Amino acid sequence: RGWGRDGLYAVAFSFALDLTPWVVRGSPDEPSDTDEEESGEVGVVPEDFKKLQKYLANDTNDLSIVQMQKHIQWKCWDELAMNIKHQIRQSGFEGVLNIDRTEMEEMCVYKNTQWANFMHGKALKVLLALSVVGWVFYVPYMWIRCTYMPVRCSHYINISIGDYWQYIAEGLSANGFLAGEAPQMLFPAQLHQESSEEPQSD
Repeated sequence: RGWGRDGLYAVAFSFALDLTPWVVRGSPDEPSDTDEEESGEVGVVPEDFKKLQKYLANDTNDLSIVQMQKHIQWKCWDELAMNIKHQIRQSGFEGVLNIDRTEMEEMCVYKNTQWANFMHGKALKVLLALSVVGWVFYVPYMWIRCTYMPVRCSHYINISIGDYWQYIAEGLSANGFLAGEAPQMLFPAQLHQESSEEPQSD
């Protein structure tokens, strides 16, 4: 962000860093191995997992919704945020810096039934918009019938602050983050692909 007047600021730059390759199910205090991570129970709060099993076996409401809540932890995150701010300021930026991270994501899972697909479909909403009065019946009906069952899932970032810092330190500047300046990250899948493409010597 940049400087402004009367509490208003002009955005000087904005960037996001992708941590998807290091997101792992479970808790950092109780890390799971690769085999255990394939299990559907890993990372899910035990109480919610039991409720989900009961829901899948017995629920008959076609408009009920499973609300997956993905909680993400990263130890020493505050230290990384402080280092990023320091690096950008050392590069010459003097404005206000705001750094945050995604701590929770939500995803709604609808039932794949004919009635649910019809009620949530775009075609019905277009018809309701054209009829105008259709919303008077649709909204109360959906409010009554749509029930939500939250399922809490724990995830954590499986890379240390020090290891991650080496990927981004050189890319941080007074203009934000310059991807071309930072070292290129190679993930396991890419390394495997490159090794398979190497010519075989006789």
